[in-house]
Amino acid sequence: MVSKAGSLILIWLVAVSFGFGARPTKEPTRVQGAFIGVVVRDVEAGLRWYETNFDVHLLKRGMGPSGHAGNAVLAGGGLYIELMFFQNSTAKRPEEMQDGSLPPGITKAGAVVSRAFFDRTWHRLHKNGAQFRGGLFDDKEMGMRTFIVVDYEGNMIQLFSPLRESKQR
Repeated sequence: MVSKAGSLILIWLVAVSFGFGARPTKEPTRVQGAFIGVVVRDVEAGLRWYETNFDVHLLKRGMGPSGHAGNAVLAGGGLYIELMFFQNSTAKRPEEMQDGSLPPGITKAGAVVSRAFFDRTWHRLHKNGAQFRGGLFDDKEMGMRTFIVVDYEGNMIQLFSPLRESKQR
């Protein structure tokens, strides 16, 4: 039987051997803001709830080119919340989503990152043949460049970078 002190030493040795506590070899990426995308059934109720419960305001609202899907983006305190909605969507489960709709809930996550990180990531994803939803675009209302990449399980990750880098560092 191993003593309590012996158990702690063993746990520490295992952790060290797997790299826990190791010093990073590169400086970590500094995230400059946060983003969540939520599919809602009732965008008006979503707007009321998020504006009431978070310190955010409506930044923009619109419909996609097909008229089938729309969004409303709220912003405040470095947080962006995109409420996505689909007109006439009746599907409830992902396997029933033949019209391009998404199930209600959080469907994508993102971060606001430096221009250098954004550009490196965009080029690496292209080089590796990643799947994108749309392309690289400038969102003038948000003051951001952005793209959405789909990971190996279908999750959407959206990165943003300021159209102009801040001179304050």
